[in-house]
Amino acid sequence: MKITLSLFAAMLACPQAAAFVVSRQTRSMPAVAATKLTDIELMGIENTAELCVADVLVEDCDLEEHEALVNRLQEQKDILGKEVAEIDSILSKLKGHTVDGHSLGDLAP
Repeated sequence: MKITLSLFAAMLACPQAAAFVVSRQTRSMPAVAATKLTDIELMGIENTAELCVADVLVEDCDLEEHEALVNRLQEQKDILGKEVAEIDSILSKLKGHTVDGHSLGDLAP
């Protein structure tokens, strides 16, 4: 179980398979641009997080693994927040526009 969680932590810190090395040694990971996770990647993180917070398995997830999970999820929250802001901006522009004498602001929220 410890090795599996370490593998997930390594994947979270550096998603490129080429940089993926199984090791318990502490090493600095190369900087990786934040990218939106796929549904499968997000499910893997969710499963790992559930294992880390389970009362029975709490000793299998160390501080570095917790930190990697939190950092990766925070990156996703930031990415998705920017996407939502962009969508809101586009909606505002569309709702402020009139087409053939009809106000688009009257459409569903």
